[in-house]
Amino acid sequence: MPIPDELYAVCGEALLWTQMHEQEILNSILFHALARQTIASRAEAEDLLCRRDKQPLKKNLDEIFQRVGTEPDLKPISYEALDKRNFFVHRFFWDRMEVSFTKEGREKLIIEASKLAELFERACLIAKGITELYKAQLGMPVEGIIKS
Repeated sequence: MPIPDELYAVCGEALLWTQMHEQEILNSILFHALARQTIASRAEAEDLLCRRDKQPLKKNLDEIFQRVGTEPDLKPISYEALDKRNFFVHRFFWDRMEVSFTKEGREKLIIEASKLAELFERACLIAKGITELYKAQLGMPVEGIIKS
């Protein structure tokens, strides 16, 4: 039985949000370094991003939340998204292979993947908000999430 296009689409959206979340975490680290003037050149920025890209994502997220506090506390959403990202990328289809053999099972997968995509989007927007705060400190234009 073929996998419905809707399942592919919602899983693709979830994967896109996971990638955008990861990139936004790196952006937050970069703009923090720029705001604190710990890097001064493009080469230093590229080196920072290269080093951080090789670290576990949780370590980078830990670093961000050591510096930034939010009210309400947004850490639980961010860490839940990270845990579920790892599950989604590595185990989602493997653990649910038998479920995907029925129409009802595939519909459940679509609902589950949709909820994951929403969680990943929220986590990405949290990280983007932190990046925007650092950009504002630098006097840079702020996009969408935080109004200047």
